Amino acid sequence: NDLLGAIRLFGRSAQKGHEVGEYCFRWGQYHELPPSDITQALRWYTRGARMDHEGCITMLGKLYLALGHQMQALDWLKKVAAPFGVGGQHGNSLAQWLLAEVHFKGGSMREAVRWYKRSAENGDADAMMRLFHVFTKGAVGIPREAARGNFWLLAAAAHGHQE
Repeated sequence: NDLLGAIRLFGRSAQKGHEVGEYCFRWGQYHELPPSDITQALRWYTRGARMDHEGCITMLGKLYLALGHQMQALDWLKKVAAPFGVGGQHGNSLAQWLLAEVHFKGGSMREAVRWYKRSAENGDADAMMRLFHVFTKGAVGIPREAARGNFWLLAAAAHGHQE
């Protein structure tokens, strides 16, 4: 399989300390290899995260969420989601989305809206749609605001959202 061969080559590159090789190797392990390699993916993502690699931190948080380790996931995701941190001037929009989803599912709507808004301001059309739904339907602690909801609907459409 060419993909498995590529992952092996990225692994060799990673062992030599090449950052891009490490990231590609970790990505390949997590997304393309059997579940038995999750331990390896955790190891490599953690290694990259300790070097403040934005993609590794985000994927490590996502992997911890998938494994049910919410507190560890939140710690890593917050590191890259916050503005002016590892995730850049505006923070990493995927990490912001993931944090919002955790708070949304946990019932902390104000915190969810805060992270959705940051992600939306970074151009995430899915976050814009989530804000549209939250503001048009209302939620615990979030009043219905049709005008605000429509703003986010139009923004999502402008960013290519298909819904």
